[in-house]
Amino acid sequence: MTETVTVQVITDTSTEADELEVLTLALRDELLRLEVASVDHVIDPQAPPDSKGGLLGGWLAVHLGPEALRRVFSTVAAWATRANRTVELSIDGDVLKLSGVDASTQTRIVDEWFARHAGPAQATPPTGP
Repeated sequence: MTETVTVQVITDTSTEADELEVLTLALRDELLRLEVASVDHVIDPQAPPDSKGGLLGGWLAVHLGPEALRRVFSTVAAWATRANRTVELSIDGDVLKLSGVDASTQTRIVDEWFARHAGPAQATPPTGP
């Protein structure tokens, strides 16, 4: 079974497109170091099929097996903390936003969210990347 986790780097109005691209590529590089099937940029569904661009800025689709799900979440949470950014992760429309809470609250929130999506082999709490 392969899960797809959608990750979005959240920005504010002062973030330039170039900065968002650098941030997204940095997160993508970290995720590719994990044992995931792939990390792809998300294509804008409104973009014309023959367009060369069409990428949604700040969005990544992480394709992984169930064993990698916990590592992806831990890596994204650590990256968001280091980069001082807000990140949204979603599976099947269930969204988790990582931002602005202390570590213990974030761990509890992630554990509750993760329990809804993880199989029995992944019931352990998150660990650092």
